Amino acid sequence: MRGKVFRPNLMGVASENYFYRLQELTDEDLALIGRFIDESPEPARETYRQIVRVHMAPIIARKVLEEEGGTPQQFELVEKLVREVNEDLHTAMEESFNPFITSMIRGDISFLNQTDSRAQFYGGLNVQYARTKFIRGTMGTMPRERFDQYMRLSNLLVIILALNVGASMFGDADNRIPYLLENKSTVPFITADQPIINLAANPTNMDLVERFELYYPLSPTRALLLLEPKSRFIPKSLSVSEPDARWFNLRIAANSFRQVFSNLREELEAVNSELPDFVKSL
Repeated sequence: MRGKVFRPNLMGVASENYFYRLQELTDEDLALIGRFIDESPEPARETYRQIVRVHMAPIIARKVLEEEGGTPQQFELVEKLVREVNEDLHTAMEESFNPFITSMIRGDISFLNQTDSRAQFYGGLNVQYARTKFIRGTMGTMPRERFDQYMRLSNLLVIILALNVGASMFGDADNRIPYLLENKSTVPFITADQPIINLAANPTNMDLVERFELYYPLSPTRALLLLEPKSRFIPKSLSVSEPDARWFNLRIAANSFRQVFSNLREELEAVNSELPDFVKSL
């Protein structure tokens, strides 16, 4: 972080207090969310409406307490819900996604052959990609008023848009080819506070991209590529060489928000040294 390598306390790794805290929404905000839901796949719409109701309930309860005079205990309970309802939802999604990670680390992606598992995987993968501080930060290029609205809506938008993208990828599965990479080299895969990246995007600019090709390091020795059929990133071998591992590591570091992680200090030092020239070459 900030060019320095250190051994962290686990509580300080890629975390922010109340990152998923619920926000009070305006009528305009709710109308915009409604339009997103109406344009979503029909089977998911009622689920999204229920998620909105769950997110709004603690905010409404707080208003009622303010108007009618609640007890300190009631206010404390409602504030706890405001802080934790969305975080609990993400925790539940993480727990449902963990078996896929475990399977991939073992070298097994056979779950993609099962319709239900494949649908759940694509949805969870896109939530992991979209919910980060890095992705939120890229929206800072918006006009201030629009960005403020996005920040109020981001808890809901992340879930709705990520699951919609996941549904799109599920429906276009023939054009999403998975490659499970194995790294036996002396250069371990690293990860970051943006754990999944789009290789087709350039982290040095905000230009729109037409391709969505994901790289997801799972452990120091395993990583997932999810590529289009004619991608320029299709690997020549599933066994990764040291130069290839370093290239992937530099891409992860270039797309990080604040922190990059490795089980080997020397690799972080090497990446830190090479990163400025690498970014200039993109």
